[in-house]
Amino acid sequence: MRAQLLSGDQGAWSVVDAEIISAGWATASGVGLALLAGFVLSGGATRSRGAMPFGLFVLAWAMSIVAVNIAPQFPGYARYLYVFTVGMLLVIPYLLIEFAASFASGGPRDLGWMGARWSLGALAVIGALVVAFRPGVFLESTLLTGGLVYPTWTIWKVVVDLVGIVAFGVTLLILYVSLRNAPTARTKNRLLIFVTGFGIYVGYSSGNYLVRNLSHASWSFLDPSMLYVVGFFASWALVIALGGHALRAFTEAHVEEDRRREMFIAASLLFPLGWAMAEALLVSSFFQSVGLWRLVSVAIIAYGMARWRIYDLPDRVRRAAASSTGFAGALAGGAVVFGLTSGFGGGPLVALLGGVAVTSASAGPSMRFSRRWLGPSYGDDPGAREKHRFARKVDAYRAAVETSIARGTREEDEAFLRALQEDFGIDPREARVIEHYARDAVIPVKEGDAGDAYDRIRILGQGGAGQTWLARDRARDRLVVLKEPLKRWHTSDAMIEAARSEARLAAKVRHPNVVEVEEVIEDDGVPILVMEYVSGGSLGEILRDEGALEWPRAVKLVADVAWGLSAVHQAGILHRDVKPSNVLVTEDGMAKVSDFGIARKEEDGGTRVLEGQAPAGTSGFMAPEVERGTSRGSEAADVYGCAALLHSLLTGEQPDRWSPLPDRIPEDVKDLLQRGLDPDPEMRFASAEALARALEELSVA
Repeated sequence: MRAQLLSGDQGAWSVVDAEIISAGWATASGVGLALLAGFVLSGGATRSRGAMPFGLFVLAWAMSIVAVNIAPQFPGYARYLYVFTVGMLLVIPYLLIEFAASFASGGPRDLGWMGARWSLGALAVIGALVVAFRPGVFLESTLLTGGLVYPTWTIWKVVVDLVGIVAFGVTLLILYVSLRNAPTARTKNRLLIFVTGFGIYVGYSSGNYLVRNLSHASWSFLDPSMLYVVGFFASWALVIALGGHALRAFTEAHVEEDRRREMFIAASLLFPLGWAMAEALLVSSFFQSVGLWRLVSVAIIAYGMARWRIYDLPDRVRRAAASSTGFAGALAGGAVVFGLTSGFGGGPLVALLGGVAVTSASAGPSMRFSRRWLGPSYGDDPGAREKHRFARKVDAYRAAVETSIARGTREEDEAFLRALQEDFGIDPREARVIEHYARDAVIPVKEGDAGDAYDRIRILGQGGAGQTWLARDRARDRLVVLKEPLKRWHTSDAMIEAARSEARLAAKVRHPNVVEVEEVIEDDGVPILVMEYVSGGSLGEILRDEGALEWPRAVKLVADVAWGLSAVHQAGILHRDVKPSNVLVTEDGMAKVSDFGIARKEEDGGTRVLEGQAPAGTSGFMAPEVERGTSRGSEAADVYGCAALLHSLLTGEQPDRWSPLPDRIPEDVKDLLQRGLDPDPEMRFASAEALARALEELSVA
């Protein structure tokens, strides 16, 4: 948008002066973006996920910025440069959505973004053909004014701009929603950097351009300025909504880390927006700090992509930021003084000298302050800096070992790993300890592919035959639960074969009230079940935190468990250990049966248990016939465990079939419990399904 002629005394700025200076600032920021794009795209085989589309997006963005700002200076080439700008703008929306889709929680297919990606890709291809053969669709003509060449765009150029505005907003929204749905702290921290980066630019651009276009809008719907007002208003409203949501989350959060994260998100959205609106209202029409915000935005995201590849990058960046941010702040203050002085009638020399004076005077104090604020902090321990660096080197070495194990190239990588030990100062004893833990921490799924593996995080539980782990799925960056036989069974061929058979059988169970077994993998011949992770915790944790539950809620939860057990029984599996810790609850309050598949029903009604395994069960939840040793488990025993579970939820204590229930419990519920806890298996409910139906009738009543 052309700057208006600024009035003032002798030496006031002309339109040409304003345009040249504004274009120079913008071109400098475009060159900076191109350098950052090169940095992002230079990762090669170790490039971070999403780096390719993001790097190409930044490169296209940089080229469009440079082209549109140098075009006015070159009358003979201006038309070609303006048309080239449109070509780059057509590519940008597709690359933005492609980048956002790579981080979308649940996967881009599950979120329905495939249609958007294909549509924007087709738009880019079709638009490129139009630009090549019919550029007049976008560029009507060029106009020479004061020695500079300005474009006369058609309405279709405005449409292309609006698609880009929407793409920026949608990208921010996808990243924000993905941050909310991120399964791990690592993923949240990574997405926080990307949300911050995009939030800074979208916040600034929506506020600044909304105000500036409002001042030129004719309030006609077909007026380009009015169309821009509509687009930037939508973007502005999105920033306000997301910033407000983050502030509400801040007030509701109880964990200090969560509070810091929410405040950081809100500040990255709302502060640039407020700054931009104030700048557009108070500073001259041609002065904008958009280039600075663009550079900061892209630099933050580039940093986020690099920090997972370079072990000490955070420290490097903080040290550099501690110096450069202070100077940038001083430069920004000088630029504001420069813009205000020129905007209110000051001559060019006065404005320039004022900006230089403010920058020079504030550079030293600003840099010292930023070093204290942003520089690495190691407390009062003089050796803390070295300890911190060594810890990062240990993490980097362990990551290298884990990757080597996952790829199956441990021997080929021996020379590299030894060189890494020497470079990082890790002695052989420390290296052996790290490799021991790394070997147990990684479960490769596909040989030669380090990205397709599971990282054990912590053990969740252990029984007589197996143990469960909380783990991270590298391929999809999410939490899962791994269940595997104990190590003492790894040398028993019969045990391994039986476990493999049972694992495949369990993987066939599909029911909303059963924790899903997603796949069965093998690690050195040992079968491992990969199960869904339920984040709401177990009934055991709920009992510990809340005590006895109200009977409607308890009945509903146990009805879910009974339906899940019915599905397990229909698959030919017995649970044999129904108890609160083996029932997981989703965030919306639905119960899911977990930790099953250890015993199989035989056709004659008997039970086949894995070799060497004792009768399963937990005291208080174990059926009398199983406790006496006259049965190794049956559907009736699982029904007993389900009834005992209900008793425990209603009383908040270990179940005892002779203990009286509180008076608040309806008689129908007491009668159901009496039948479910009957010592005679024949007198209990005929099946888990029959128990589930009886429980649902109580819920309705």
